[in-house]
Amino acid sequence: MIVYLVLRAAIIPVCAGELVIIQTSTAKPYQDFVGYLAEAMPGQSLTVLNIDNDIEKGEQMLHQLKQRVKPDLVIALGAKATWLMRNEPSMTVMFSMLSDPDRYPIDHLPGVTLESPPSQYLNKIRQILPNLRRIGVLYSDPNHTHIDEIGRLASSLKFELVAERVDTHSDVSAKVHALFKQVDLIWLLSDPVVTASPRLVKEAILLPAAQRRIPVVGFNRWSVSNGALFCLANEYQQIAEQSALMAKRILNGETLSLHQAPLNPQTHLNPKVSERLSRDIDVNIPEDAFVIR
Repeated sequence: MIVYLVLRAAIIPVCAGELVIIQTSTAKPYQDFVGYLAEAMPGQSLTVLNIDNDIEKGEQMLHQLKQRVKPDLVIALGAKATWLMRNEPSMTVMFSMLSDPDRYPIDHLPGVTLESPPSQYLNKIRQILPNLRRIGVLYSDPNHTHIDEIGRLASSLKFELVAERVDTHSDVSAKVHALFKQVDLIWLLSDPVVTASPRLVKEAILLPAAQRRIPVVGFNRWSVSNGALFCLANEYQQIAEQSALMAKRILNGETLSLHQAPLNPQTHLNPKVSERLSRDIDVNIPEDAFVIR
């Protein structure tokens, strides 16, 4: 049974043995996740709280939650819900549907991430673009530590990473043009400055790269449909099922702190971009690639 609750003057009713899900919002991916989680945990009572992207509202809900019977487990969905629950020693907490967990102080929390890790991307780049070695990335300050880690990983896999830092949207065009002169391909990392605006990504990165026949590795399905060669996509059902397995382990008494990447990511590939690029470079299309047109 799934119970959806909203913030009211009354105290939130939570029963013993309850699993509580705190959603960042009612966006469809979170709603889909809850449905898939319920299917993967038949018979488990679920209470869903939505904070509507509002940390203050979440704090009020959390205060009410603490007044009742403590739930056996709280699953925080998305960035703001995870931020809200990042330091609640009185409750057992895990996260899910979270991009780039290294940007948050949650090393102590177990959970399942939303995106594939850099190692999966680098191995897929080697598979699809076997003769390219110089990878260009754009990043803003919140990602600087992440970039250092990616650089070390890329070096260990015999890639050369060339990184250009951007501080504002207006920096992106000049920085990506600087990369065009130095690298074989551009890897678009999810970034609060670089990829925040779809229009900026398309006009400043994807279109100029296409004009120069420079491959772009995308960060989501939208980027592939708009000119990137491929991305790794993770299905919400898979993430929910992984999260359910982790939740069951925690409910069975295990103490966990691991961050799991989604298993079995799908390669989403743009065949028109592949055909255009293959006139100049080797492009190996995986047999299991999902074609986006």
